[in-house]
Amino acid sequence: MVTFSIPLSLRLPASGSLKQRRMLHTLRRVAAAICAGLAVLFALETMTAHIATVPVVVATRHIARGSTIGLSDMAIRYFPPSAASDSMLSSVDDAVGHIAHIDITVGDPILAHMARTAPVVPEGATVIDVRLTSSVDELLAGDTVQLVSALGCETDAAGTNEDDDSNADHAHCVLADAALVMGINKTADTSYTDGRQLVSFAMDPNAAARVMRHQESGPIMAVMQ
Repeated sequence: MVTFSIPLSLRLPASGSLKQRRMLHTLRRVAAAICAGLAVLFALETMTAHIATVPVVVATRHIARGSTIGLSDMAIRYFPPSAASDSMLSSVDDAVGHIAHIDITVGDPILAHMARTAPVVPEGATVIDVRLTSSVDELLAGDTVQLVSALGCETDAAGTNEDDDSNADHAHCVLADAALVMGINKTADTSYTDGRQLVSFAMDPNAAARVMRHQESGPIMAVMQ
């Protein structure tokens, strides 16, 4: 019969002995060191992940040119610094409520030049709706244009223009030199049989009075400045 024996050096120390207590103490210290090392490793990985990326605002849906950018149209994505540029927005607050200057595709980073602040009515100005004969396809809220009557300015009894600063000639008359586009009524495009389209403008009250008087008698065009 073959017998086996365990070397004395591999035998577990007796329970409660000094040697066993020392062994358990050593194992606890090793386990604590391993746990501490893992904690440091995870912390370093987390810090590295944040340091190695930058926040970038991207479009989560198609944003049409001229539309107001809403909070649900955007999200924050994290890009490597090498893939980001200074023109990319890093906070949704920089774009929410702004007007899209161009069409923005889903997933595209939103750049500073792609959005403009919504127009604010200047102090002392009034807002009126104007029926334009010219196309509104190129107009955006926030644009400043001249409003021109194709029929020419009215003249007084002496035969002079009613406004010395109107820059009028026999062919046309500038009714408002700096009309600020506040909004474009897309739903009103078919409400006029002559093709005119409704646009809201902010302008000087005197210019507004001229525009209201002339739009009843003839076509008004917007001229980009």
